[in-house]
Parts: sequence; structure tokens; C-alpha cells
Amino acid sequence: MRVLLLETSPGVATEVSAELEAAGHAVERCHDAGDDAFACNGLLEGHNCPLEEGIDVAVALTDGATADGVRCTLRRHVPLVIGDDEDVPFAEFATARAGGSLLDALDAAVATPLARHGAAALRSERSVLEMHGYDSTAATATVVRNGTTDLLVHLDPGIVVSKQVADILSVRVVGAVRDIDPYARIIDVSVQDADHSPINA
Repeated sequence: MRVLLLETSPGVATEVSAELEAAGHAVERCHDAGDDAFACNGLLEGHNCPLEEGIDVAVALTDGATADGVRCTLRRHVPLVIGDDEDVPFAEFATARAGGSLLDALDAAVATPLARHGAAALRSERSVLEMHGYDSTAATATVVRNGTTDLLVHLDPGIVVSKQVADILSVRVVGAVRDIDPYARIIDVSVQDADHSPINA
């Protein structure tokens, strides 16, 4: 995985970086080694922001200060892992805490459904179902990341719907999720129990 390592100051997470690289992960940073805290690579000529190139998960193991890059990470909806005992202002936005194993926490964070995306998808799904006379009570929606830039949306209306309605669901839900996450490159939608029999005009 491509892991963005967020530090309060250069060199703070040297051991963590070594652990990640030993496990086969590619470690990215907001700053090159030895650079000042400002400006980040996204502002320097000849450099690129790692978030723009795609990141699977970010790690902010800090000493209690706000790590550089956390705001950018959260705005792009990249899963964030923090220390198990971290007391930081952004703790409520973290996807997972690194308790016994940092590597396990990374895997868990990447696999965790995106709650805000899922809520938006579900609202849109229910709206479409009700508009077409379906009961939306049992409907569910789950959104997960697929790689560094794409999203997978799984809709379960809780009932069998026509292909026409399934197609409308896909289009409307993509729009709802895109409103929240304009950074996603591709948003794929699957509809559970869609009836793909021919539609009689």
C-alpha cells in the first residue's frame, strides 16, 4: 500500500517508517527529508503532493501536536490511523487506532466502510425507491475505497427492483457520493437483487 506518514516535525516517525517499509509498503511524506515544515511538497516546484498521486491510508503518530497534512488527508477522505493513546484534536475523525499492531490497523482502516459516503448513498437510494413506489425501509448502502483513488458502492434495496430502477439508482447515487467526494476518480455501483429481465415498454 501507499502510506502517507504524517509527522509533527521531520524525523519523528523514523522507526514507524522503517517498520512500514520492511512490510513492503511505500511510505510517502508531505516533506522531503531535511526540508523545513513549510512549504510542503504540494507547494514546491518540481514536487508533487502525494495525496494527488493517490494514497491508500495515512498514519499520524504524533506527540499530541497536530500533524502536518492531517487536514488535507481528511478533506480527501483518506483513512487515517492514529496512535492507541493519542489525545489529538482530530481523534474523532480517525478511522482506526494503532493498538497492538500498526500493520493490522492499516488493513482495518482501508477495509472500513466510509460512513459519510454511505449515509449519502442511502439517502439517495431511499429517495429513488420511494419515488418509484418501492418500500425503502430495508434498504442499505455501503461505500468502500478501491485502491488509492476509486470507490465501490454496494446498494441493497431490500427488495427486487427492475433494471430500469437499478440504473436510476446507480446514476443518482454516484451523484450523491460525488458531491461529498469530488476527488474519487471512479465510483462503481452494484445493486443487489436487481431484476435484469427485459422491461416492457
